[in-house]
Amino acid sequence: MPHTEQSIQVALQRELDRRGHQYILPNVMMDWGEADLISVTKAGYLQEWEIKVSKSDFRADFKKGKHRSLCISQHDWLAQDVREPGGRCTPSCFWYAIPDGLVPDTDVPDYAGLAVMAGDVPIIRRRAPMLHRRKIGEYQLNWLLRISAIKLWAVKLNLRQAINKNYALRGMVNATKAA
Repeated sequence: MPHTEQSIQVALQRELDRRGHQYILPNVMMDWGEADLISVTKAGYLQEWEIKVSKSDFRADFKKGKHRSLCISQHDWLAQDVREPGGRCTPSCFWYAIPDGLVPDTDVPDYAGLAVMAGDVPIIRRRAPMLHRRKIGEYQLNWLLRISAIKLWAVKLNLRQAINKNYALRGMVNATKAA
């Protein structure tokens, strides 16, 4: 069965949790666009995980502006103090997570790590270099926790609506059977 973004997100979440990452969030809007998955390590470093499931999507990713900043490890924009209110929430490490064999390892830029899917388990093929050594600040951590709470409430609302719709459908079926 081919991997999807969601299947890789779930596999990464399990592996990062096993490795002790403190926070793991899917689909988060960052300073430069949506991150497929972010995590915060025990040491307080923010990591971004870019998930690609097709060659064309992988290649199109390099058209995004963030790659210009990622090419320079000590770029002012990346290294801005993230502990201050309003400070950039930029990753200390940037990773690609892809199905094994999607692209040659040499196509992954030097500033990125590489995790490949071996069945349902992500395997670190190349460690991501540190882009900067700033730990996530309290302001940014609170922002991420707020996003988590908002997403949780959205899931709860969607689940409640699905349950109510299911009950309504059952009522219609029962009414039809009675008629």
